[in-house]
Amino acid sequence: MNIRTITLGVRDDNLSESIPAAYEARARLQAAGYKVQELRLALSFQSIPPGHTLVSMAIDAERKALDAGFSLVSLGRIRFECMPQIADALAATRIVTCSGRIAGRDGVISQEGIRASAETIVANSRVNLDGLANFRFAAMAGVGPGYPFFPAAYHDGGSPWIAIGPETAALGHQALAQQLVQQDAMLEMPKRLEQLTRLIEYHDQHIRAALQGLEADHKVFVTGCDWSLTGGMTSDTSVGGLIEQLSGVPFGAMGTLVAISELNKAIRAARVHLIGFSGVILPIIGDQVLAERNLQEPPSYRLRDLLSFSSVYGMGLDTIPLPGDSKVDQIVRILSEVAALAGSLRKPLIARLIPMPSLQARDLIDLDSSTDTSFAPFVFHSRVMELL
Repeated sequence: MNIRTITLGVRDDNLSESIPAAYEARARLQAAGYKVQELRLALSFQSIPPGHTLVSMAIDAERKALDAGFSLVSLGRIRFECMPQIADALAATRIVTCSGRIAGRDGVISQEGIRASAETIVANSRVNLDGLANFRFAAMAGVGPGYPFFPAAYHDGGSPWIAIGPETAALGHQALAQQLVQQDAMLEMPKRLEQLTRLIEYHDQHIRAALQGLEADHKVFVTGCDWSLTGGMTSDTSVGGLIEQLSGVPFGAMGTLVAISELNKAIRAARVHLIGFSGVILPIIGDQVLAERNLQEPPSYRLRDLLSFSSVYGMGLDTIPLPGDSKVDQIVRILSEVAALAGSLRKPLIARLIPMPSLQARDLIDLDSSTDTSFAPFVFHSRVMELL
């Protein structure tokens, strides 16, 4: 199993003394037999000092992150009054991410945050010809600090921490490998997923054993693992493929929601300390099978279906390709539903919406000629979704 990210959360003024902890965590996990794909950095900017702008702070954060060998850096949740600067900050950088708050962990919805986030998404879509700047921005509802996966990750200004993001979907495929469905696939789901629960417990124990003593050595707290089932670039890491294998139907057909629910139950049944989302994540154009099902005509699922799937636990709306001429008010309506769902269920959700410049609903997405080397290689051929 690969480790997708080791994420270090730290204040900017503690960065230099905490970086060795991330290096040490990587070395220990590699020695334990895990392949670590990336180191990521989550910073905390509570305010913008006099004489600085969000753009200058983003440029400085990117320089520090790249110099230290991090692949992505988060500025965290941006204050409402500073959000009009986000598009310029993303235009001036390559690996900087950030977020806006549309609902708190108390379930209270922020209308100001929804409007500011919608305006930011529309502004971000004009940063480059592909609209991919919005890969680096998320509107967040009920999301706390300490998550390893981006762009949700942020640091709250307290003590430094390290969070681990394993590539859990591969464990799901491993758990289902060589299993034969004897009767009804839906009735057999809980039994078939018992092995996934055991694999999570096994690897959580080994990861914790590998990192034991790190806090004492470096004064950086290891929060644990986010065992979310994330999207993958190959068939054996695709969360969409895993859901289809479990349900026995194409993603989006009846049985999909049941499969997602059972996968989440299997994660939550593990006797481990769960952090972050620790659920099913559905990155529509960042997962091979999900992108393919949206490519079909007609598509096997729609935007409303994805909101429904989030109700049984998930990340929300992730990497959703929208028409390039999407209006602020249309984005506001989508974000309002995400915030309402998160507030009603008291669960963390995000919306990472990607208006695609010059494209309309159901147009083909082809980024083979894109100049964005950070994110375009991880986008599959698909179609723009309808605003329904």
